[in-house]
Amino acid sequence: MNLKAAIEDLHRMRDISVQLHELNFKAEEHLEQLAVLQQEQALLRDRLTPWISQLGQDADTREIIQECIVLEQSLHDKLTECQDWVKEQIYKLRIGTMSKNAYSDVYYQTEGYFVDRKK
Repeated sequence: MNLKAAIEDLHRMRDISVQLHELNFKAEEHLEQLAVLQQEQALLRDRLTPWISQLGQDADTREIIQECIVLEQSLHDKLTECQDWVKEQIYKLRIGTMSKNAYSDVYYQTEGYFVDRKK
């Protein structure tokens, strides 16, 4: 790989960061795209690691690197918010299930065995 290819990979990294930032994580159809983009991003990081010192010397590429860092930090915040939202939804479901079962006359045993001691 040469410097020109590294610069192209850096531009692709920025494009992926923008695409990731624009995804709606609450929509299931975006989750597959999230996985694909993150996988491609990881490959690009591995390829770009040896070139970071050279890429950091040019003002234009340094600006792109900084933009990628800002987008990644923003994406991290967005993912954290989404994770908190999911945790809250799970908590609400658990509370709802517990209150429903607390006032129910019917008790469900999902699995197990009944053993009769009388012969």
